Amino acid sequence: MNLIVDGAKGKKINVFYGVKIKNDTLEFSEVSDKIRKTEFDSQKELISFFEKNITRSDFFINPLQLIRK
Repeated sequence: MNLIVDGAKGKKINVFYGVKIKNDTLEFSEVSDKIRKTEFDSQKELISFFEKNITRSDFFINPLQLIRK
């Protein structure tokens, strides 16, 4: 999931999240901004980044779980 948020001085920032659904649990985890410091120049570069890094243990941070009762 990609959210576009307002950053400093009106700059738009892309924030990426992973989403998992298992049984009655929905989990959101933010993609760490510590892994890459530069902007992506293309969709192809973004996809390549995800393919190379998604299995890293530090790729997703700050998980939030929603559990249906």
